[in-house]
Amino acid sequence: MDETRPLASGRDCEVFALPDGRVARSYRDGRSARAEAELIEQVRALGYPVPRVHEWHGGTIVMERVDGPTLGEQLL
Repeated sequence: MDETRPLASGRDCEVFALPDGRVARSYRDGRSARAEAELIEQVRALGYPVPRVHEWHGGTIVMERVDGPTLGEQLL
């Protein structure tokens, strides 16, 4: 992941903007992102508006960037 820039961070992970319009979400503790990547794709297959997963490796998921309000903003 070359030329990344920090986009956001939370309790468990950091999100980096990639130069090609995608994002990389990395778990700080290095746990596998496989289960989450598979869940996102299953939810997407059901028609829910979630980002497309391009790849995952180790503790990082690379997915499309979707701009808009966060879940927290929507709840408030």
